[in-house]
Amino acid sequence: MNDIVSSVFGKDFAPHGYCLAWQDSLLALHVISDLIIFLSYTLIPALLGYYLYKKKANRLQSSVVILFALFILGCGVTHLMATVTIWKPWYYLQGYIKLVTALVSLTTVIYISLQIPKLIKLPNLDDILESNEKLQAEIELRKEKETQLLNSQTALESSKVLQGAILDNVVDGIIAIDEKGLILSFNKAAENIFQYQAQNVIGKNIKMLMPDYYAREHDGYLANYMETGVRKIIGIGREVIGMRKDQSTFPMDLAVSEVTLDKQRIFSGIVRDITERRNKEDELHQAKEAAEVASQAKSEFLANMSHEIRTPLNGVIGMVELVLDTELNEQQSRFLHIANDSAELLLNVINDILDFSKIEAKKLELSPHTFNLRDSVENTLSTLAMRAHQKRLELISIVNPSLPETLIADSGRLQQIIINLVGNAIKFTETGEVVVRVEANEPSKTNYKLLELHISISDSGIGIDENKQQQIFAAFAQSDASMTRSYGGTGLGLTISKHLTALMGGKIWVESEVGKGSTFHFTVQCGVENSTPSHVAQQHHKLKDVKVLCVDDNATNCLVLYETLSNWGMRPFSIENPLSALEILNHADKNNDAFQLIITDYQMPEMTGVALVQKIREYPQYKKLPILMLSSVSSITEIEQSARDILINAFVEKPIRQSILLEKISAILCANTEQEPLSVSTEVSKTNSALHVLLAEDNLTNQIVIEGFFEKQGIKNFTIVDNGKKAVEAWQQQAFDVILMDVRMPEMDGFQATAAIREQEQTLNRPHTPIVALTAHAMKGDENLCLSKGMDYYTSKPIKPNELSKILAHISPVLAEPELIPAKTVNDEVFILEEALSSVGGDVEIFKRVIAVFLKSYQPQLQNLQQAVVDKNAKLIFEMAHTLKGSTSNFAAHKVVAQALKLEKMGEADDIGDSEATLKQLEIELQQLVEALRQF
Repeated sequence: MNDIVSSVFGKDFAPHGYCLAWQDSLLALHVISDLIIFLSYTLIPALLGYYLYKKKANRLQSSVVILFALFILGCGVTHLMATVTIWKPWYYLQGYIKLVTALVSLTTVIYISLQIPKLIKLPNLDDILESNEKLQAEIELRKEKETQLLNSQTALESSKVLQGAILDNVVDGIIAIDEKGLILSFNKAAENIFQYQAQNVIGKNIKMLMPDYYAREHDGYLANYMETGVRKIIGIGREVIGMRKDQSTFPMDLAVSEVTLDKQRIFSGIVRDITERRNKEDELHQAKEAAEVASQAKSEFLANMSHEIRTPLNGVIGMVELVLDTELNEQQSRFLHIANDSAELLLNVINDILDFSKIEAKKLELSPHTFNLRDSVENTLSTLAMRAHQKRLELISIVNPSLPETLIADSGRLQQIIINLVGNAIKFTETGEVVVRVEANEPSKTNYKLLELHISISDSGIGIDENKQQQIFAAFAQSDASMTRSYGGTGLGLTISKHLTALMGGKIWVESEVGKGSTFHFTVQCGVENSTPSHVAQQHHKLKDVKVLCVDDNATNCLVLYETLSNWGMRPFSIENPLSALEILNHADKNNDAFQLIITDYQMPEMTGVALVQKIREYPQYKKLPILMLSSVSSITEIEQSARDILINAFVEKPIRQSILLEKISAILCANTEQEPLSVSTEVSKTNSALHVLLAEDNLTNQIVIEGFFEKQGIKNFTIVDNGKKAVEAWQQQAFDVILMDVRMPEMDGFQATAAIREQEQTLNRPHTPIVALTAHAMKGDENLCLSKGMDYYTSKPIKPNELSKILAHISPVLAEPELIPAKTVNDEVFILEEALSSVGGDVEIFKRVIAVFLKSYQPQLQNLQQAVVDKNAKLIFEMAHTLKGSTSNFAAHKVVAQALKLEKMGEADDIGDSEATLKQLEIELQQLVEALRQF
């Protein structure tokens, strides 16, 4: 030990500093190595400290690392100290070892430096535990998803199995093909339809399932779609022809759709064999044809039935009317009137059945034309007035004064609805009133020339139970089975009315309460025409501020009179109690505001109108006070003589027509209390008694009826034959002014006889003989049929004396002095008044009616003619021009007739080159005629 110490500290040992005396390489080896080792040992703790700082390690980890760092640091210090003192031989060896240690240390430092960032990222224990928990949760979730996926795969496999089962068992065949038309799939339904097994068609072209024609089309359709995208089959269902394995063909429905799968375009087709459906359609078509034949047979049956019923009915009505003209006692007259009413009722039933038949066959058509609304409503109610008055019912019409004067619609069908509803109201009402109100709903926002009329018919009758209010609109139905026994009727009126309102663009409904009456409402669409002011409106200024006392026990009548007179500018005062009328008169007279006119009802419970007038006339100051009385026609006849005695100035029939009321008021006021002659005209048109008539009628009863008509008209020169052949022979032997020709006769019917006469007129150059068709047929088109067969006029059976006499008067008018014509502006260049009047026997009233009819009907005739010219339809031009010529010839309007005749000849010759120019001239002449007639 001492030796070691002495060797270290002794004088013979050279310290480290003396190593400078050694070799330079040895010195460098020791110094550099120790410095590197010291530096490395120093950096390692520094790096470990940085690791602890970044990692934020727990206490145990930090302690281990710190101890390790201290150890390394101590080693480094030891190496540093070794450079100071060392034994020389050992110093050599130590130098080499230090060098190796230095290199190892340097490598360790570099490696640890590179790994520190990765070590920093490694989780600590808590992180590892947390990560383990998350990993476990993820494992569980993945297991759950794997289970779900497994279940989905199982469900998918089951779905594929189910889908396959469905596709194999659907009724329709399902076939898939590729872009080349090769079959990819073929379900069992397709196998059944085409009689092929799937394995025999898959991979083959779809054209094997088509006949040649469709196979050739298929390639073109598919290629065109692939190139242009234009669809002719794809996405469009259509009917095609398929071909089975045995080469038989069948009709089928085909629907093709496209789908893209794995970038491959696949076309799937659904096919259905429609052989059975086609067979049923053929059966239905045959059934339809059979039904149409049956419907035609039914129509013919109804026409024949109409003829067979109307023919004897004509005899019944005609003979009853002839007997009624003879001297009868009161009982006989009553019985015959009942028989006549029953026959008329039967005729109405026949008309209802025919209308209902036309509705069923959907052949009920409208004929729109221009008409006067107020006149149409008031005239319609006049035809029902007698029935209402017989039951002592008030029949009242209220037409809103703001409504247009003229409208465009089928006024005949409108009147038919009103007659049905008012007739029912009268039938089911024992006491009280029936009120007809005519108003308008809001005008159309899209068509200002369209107006919706709203008409209501209110009564105070028995009413209808709420549960049965819809039932009554059904065919042959009434609200109670006992109604037919109690009130009669077919139950068709409301059904027909419902169809007519629908046909006219409206609807019908009812509001009712049992025991409190009913209100039937219906609406219809009408066109609005710009018309000139009415005759009623032109006279309003004459009545301004005239004070009127209205006496009527019916409150509704009082209200209607008050509103009507107020609209005319008069000052009405209404009272329902006639006993108070004198007090009111006297009170007004004392206050210097006397009444200038009295309007009183005749039938009042406490005092009749006649009695009231008698009381009024007892006062000297009221001797010349104008008095107008309201009553029914029958009542007017009863009180005519007493009216002369007590000076009633005028009578107005109920229901009140405003035009007549205005004329009567104006007349008695202008006459300054001079009495106006009282007249109730019921005469038929007069016929020229010099007529030479040929009657062709096979029914003996009808012969007697018409013979009686001849006698009443004073016609003595007539010949009667019982078939068409005899009619032709009679015409050949002598000339007749007119032939009354029955349509249905034995040996030769009326059409054949007319054709023979018309042919011989041409060949023998004989003048045209007017022929009047007599027929019991009343179906739509019968009149046109008769006219198209060469006949000039048409009248249906039972014969209506007034209608037939008008026809005969038109053919050969009575030569009589015309009545004085009121001062009017008539342009003789447009129509010749005297000549026009001669066509109606000089009767101004009849002439006015003819004007009214023409003004209602000329527009449809002109429109049909205009359309015929546009369509270049020569036949229709001939017919329409002929019709218009005939209707305007009644007015001696020679300019219009000349233009119409030109068009008629053009159409007859089928040379219509100048028809447009002629039509324009006709329109100008016709417009002038219309304006002149409206001024008359």
